[in-house]
Amino acid sequence: MRWKTPIGSEDELSPAVSDGIVYIGSRDKHVYALDAASGNVRWKTPTPRGWVDSSPAVLDGSLYISSHAHLGGGEFVKHVYALDAATGEVRWKTPASSWVHSSPAASDGMVYVGGGRQVYALDAATGEVRWKTRTDGRVDSSPAVSDGIVYIGSRDKHLYALDAASGDVRWEAPTDGEVSTSPVVCNRVVYIGSSFCVYAFEVG
Repeated sequence: MRWKTPIGSEDELSPAVSDGIVYIGSRDKHVYALDAASGNVRWKTPTPRGWVDSSPAVLDGSLYISSHAHLGGGEFVKHVYALDAATGEVRWKTPASSWVHSSPAASDGMVYVGGGRQVYALDAATGEVRWKTRTDGRVDSSPAVSDGIVYIGSRDKHLYALDAASGDVRWEAPTDGEVSTSPVVCNRVVYIGSSFCVYAFEVG
């Protein structure tokens, strides 16, 4: 073992590693940046009133991550954050209308994430919502972006291919069960798991 670094809660999240730093969110309502060589904490940034259930995405010096919290009485707070990857400073945070369990995907100046029954596209520089596309089920799947298409699963038992610029549905493919896993795109084939099966769909 090279090192181990305790964080403030028991977590089952995947980290992101970029430029010698390991980034991970925690249910202790913080995002951590750890030195990849030593495990030393470079910085930790609070996500006030919101615990982190998603894994981060890193692009062009920014870290994107989502958080949510139940305040009681049916009230929730949900946000997508952009943090400076070097310092942890909050660059922007954008409220979501529903719980966000999905991990963001960042590509070509946009951040894509699922929340509630919707898929959001946010401007990576400002957090402005560019478009929202609704599905018939909760979106816990994390998106994959390839060649101008956002691929994402929904608990309505479908895999969706959305136009990355507009959110328009290019196509949707049925599966035998709810889709909460994240798709992978390779050699113009989309792979995804659902209901004891792995599916492969041709992109074109």
